Amino acid sequence: AAECKNMHRSVFIKHSLQFKSFLYWCCTHLKTLILALWHYEVLFVAFLTFIFCNGGIVLGDKSHHETVFHLAQILYLIGLILAFVMLPNIAQQIYDALFKQQSRSTVQQHWLKLKQMMK
Repeated sequence: AAECKNMHRSVFIKHSLQFKSFLYWCCTHLKTLILALWHYEVLFVAFLTFIFCNGGIVLGDKSHHETVFHLAQILYLIGLILAFVMLPNIAQQIYDALFKQQSRSTVQQHWLKLKQMMK
């Protein structure tokens, strides 16, 4: 039990050091981050401007669209975020399978094995 506790403590320390080094990197490269993420910043400012000008996030009749906590909406949001996060990875795998010779040969070998097994 003591070994397990020490192992968890060392993992925690390792991750906290990685987080601290990440924060340090972000602070030292702030200009680079701002320039790299400008499109997110513009979108965020536009959203805040919309909320300020509209008086809230609701379009239309505000009495029928009151903002409340709804767990299902949070789950939908998580699914949507995961889909968009995974989309570039899936697209890269499809690209590799179709256009890279090494991946293509691996896929072709797999199909040939399947064809031989079906005979």
